[in-house]
Amino acid sequence: MLKRQYSSTARRSLNIIWSAADDYDFDPPFMAFFSNGKADLYFDMVVGLAKKWLDLEKITEFMDSLGTLPSSDEKRALLWLGLENCLYQKEIDFRPVLADLRKKRAEDFYKTNQSLSRQQMMMTSMKVFNQEEARWAKILGRRLPLMTPKEKKIAAALEFSKDLDSSSVIEEMTVFLERFFGYKRGKKTGRIELHDFRAKILSKIFRHERTMTDSLIIRSGSFSQENSVQISRSGDLKFASATEKDESWIRNLFGKNIYSEHEMQIMEESLCIKADLGCRLWICDSSRPFSGESIEARAIKNQAGKNRAFYHNHILLIKESIKKIAAQTDSILSSSQKHLPEKSKRGKIIASKAWRLSVLNDPAVFLSDGEETESLLEVDLLLDSSQSRMQIQEAICAQARIIAESFEKAKIPVRVLAFRSLRGFTVIQRLKDFASKNYDGIFNYFSGGWNRDSLCVKALDFLARQEAKSSGKERLLIVLTDASPNDSSPLILNSRKKEYEGAAAVEETAAAVKAMRTSGTKVSGIFFGSSLHLENAHRIFGDSFVRIQSVSQLAEGVRKLLTDFVGTMSQS
Repeated sequence: MLKRQYSSTARRSLNIIWSAADDYDFDPPFMAFFSNGKADLYFDMVVGLAKKWLDLEKITEFMDSLGTLPSSDEKRALLWLGLENCLYQKEIDFRPVLADLRKKRAEDFYKTNQSLSRQQMMMTSMKVFNQEEARWAKILGRRLPLMTPKEKKIAAALEFSKDLDSSSVIEEMTVFLERFFGYKRGKKTGRIELHDFRAKILSKIFRHERTMTDSLIIRSGSFSQENSVQISRSGDLKFASATEKDESWIRNLFGKNIYSEHEMQIMEESLCIKADLGCRLWICDSSRPFSGESIEARAIKNQAGKNRAFYHNHILLIKESIKKIAAQTDSILSSSQKHLPEKSKRGKIIASKAWRLSVLNDPAVFLSDGEETESLLEVDLLLDSSQSRMQIQEAICAQARIIAESFEKAKIPVRVLAFRSLRGFTVIQRLKDFASKNYDGIFNYFSGGWNRDSLCVKALDFLARQEAKSSGKERLLIVLTDASPNDSSPLILNSRKKEYEGAAAVEETAAAVKAMRTSGTKVSGIFFGSSLHLENAHRIFGDSFVRIQSVSQLAEGVRKLLTDFVGTMSQS
């Protein structure tokens, strides 16, 4: 007989549920987890109590009827808060220790949310978060959070009475959804409730992506230790290759590939294998403003306006930083420049012109080093453009502009690239090319989507090896990142699917960086993110990265990177 396999975390949850339900043959349809993936043992007990006091099969059927969209997960999470109050009141006389467990759960809420990354917070349902905070603050006797009148009514409505039976609980949940979410009886709901322009953009961009919510209770699945996944996301791990419709969407938003179909096929056959099996690449030129009147294109152009405004509002600081970094760069990298030869009366003779010396009495048949110099170095600046950067888009754009202008003033050619993953495609945008002296394309930087760092680095390594054959220059890749790779398409490891996040994604990215260094490109990082991911930056870049927390620290950070770079050049 085949039996479901559970990880150690899931087994612990299962034991709590069985104990609360007083039924060790019970196969629970739900398990509870915090947003960081750890088991939520108190709510596991609530699941067990739901089996003890109510008809959990009817509850499950009602929950399933809400649909599968992210807004449906929000509704389910809120309903479980209502059930928690009802079941706590039913059980407390029989299990007095439940009061202490409830307070411990309230304390864990605050501890857990202090450790969430910026990216996790960006993907958190604020409707659920606010109601949780109101519930747990009340239990701990803390000051209640500021709430709108509607939020206060929702909090009061979620205090389900202990006198409810299974039928009246479902009626109470139905009335709650009708009152606050426009729920229609007998219909599967779950339409995305959007109230601002940015939310509409995100719903378009993430239409095919899996989203993380703060749903306290998720459907239980088959969690084997050998094929483990992070269970902080709702549902099982599902993956399908990008469709023609997805490719058309990418093309309409980002424009055509800058490489031919045949060239892209060669790249994907070389790179989208093993861990990246089923993924796609899209490399485009976004140095010009986005065209079209789609809601996404309008939002991108709106962000470009914000980037320009930030640049001009901080122009004095930016110009001073450019001047400082340019001077540092010129001094540090002077050894990486060569003087271009020019005709002279002395130096190395030009064999083909030697006859002019005696026949035409022309002494200018020699070559010597001229004043004009040419750099022996080219720099790629890579910008993480995932959704986790949404709150600091303008600052990242300004930093990219500062670095690009500074290096160009020091006669170091710079290419500025941005990357993100959407609908199975890792999209690499060229905001400024090496030969261009126009920096305005950098203003088109915007964030949105996921970030499959390892595949992006592999693609740039592939291109760098092709380009190095013709340029003959040293290559340096500088990655401006929060060191938190995270993608909706899974890793394929030993023919098994695993979430692309956490330690597995960091290891994959570190391996890609190591391979790129082996093939001749120096790779460094500018870490602009949470302290929680500082160790990730160490793992990915080794000692070749700097941490900055504001634009004003950029000059010193770049100076350190370049000094280290020159040191590695002298050793190699």
